[in-house]
Amino acid sequence: MRRILTLPALLLGGCLFVADQVEPIEMPMRPDSPEHLFALLVDAYEARSVTALDALLADDYVFVADAASLSPGAEGTWGKEQEKERARRMFSAISEVRMKIQFDPGGRAEAAPRETTWTAWDIRMEMVYQGDPWVVASNRAEFRLRASTASDGSTEYRISRWSDFN
Repeated sequence: MRRILTLPALLLGGCLFVADQVEPIEMPMRPDSPEHLFALLVDAYEARSVTALDALLADDYVFVADAASLSPGAEGTWGKEQEKERARRMFSAISEVRMKIQFDPGGRAEAAPRETTWTAWDIRMEMVYQGDPWVVASNRAEFRLRASTASDGSTEYRISRWSDFN
């Protein structure tokens, strides 16, 4: 049986994800463009690596969940440390992860802006949880990206805000 959840439902479902250790991976390259940052985000989820995810999030990162998908009394926003803890629990509980982030071709950002918002119209994660296949889907999300200059003078992008709009 295949189950379909929304992204906030999976992230907020703390009772499903109880493990606390995930094997880190090494980042292959710096996120030097928005497209590359999203490719590395997919890699981090597919590798189930909190270390790789951490490297893609700005220090002041904020996740904003879709209010309609929240349980009464549930937190609607959280920061980087809580995001990493939620990811750690989720990554420890799932396997065989495949992720896709689909952008509207017209929504691409101009070259090397300091701050820009990218809209994803389809985020889909397929995984195995407790032996069963699951699909986690979000119909629309906005990613606020921030560019900064690295010590070697190159540009690096980080996600400063991820807003889910199911």
